[in-house]
Amino acid sequence: VAGYVQRPPGIAHLRKVFALHVLSDSMVPRYEPGEMLYCGGRDAVPGDHVVIEMFPEENERNGKAFIKKLVKRTAAELVVEQYNPPKTLTFNRYAIKHVWRVIPLKELLGY
Repeated sequence: VAGYVQRPPGIAHLRKVFALHVLSDSMVPRYEPGEMLYCGGRDAVPGDHVVIEMFPEENERNGKAFIKKLVKRTAAELVVEQYNPPKTLTFNRYAIKHVWRVIPLKELLGY
């Protein structure tokens, strides 16, 4: 935890919600480096943007995290897209610690 921010009105009632800052440009133009995103709420479904938290690799304390668009979820893999450069990626489900849904602006504002 690096700090705290106030939740927007549309998610003030939700539990298990967190915010993070985008670090890379892999999702430009949708998400810019430095932009703050809120994650949590309902489970992600295809079409949602997600944060994929990986289990730490050997000799690492924390796993890597990726922001992508969910395409498909199966028992064995997670298929996602990134925008910059356009690419489809596949993650092994057993290497994933958690998948968090990025809460869209309309929900943050209560629509």
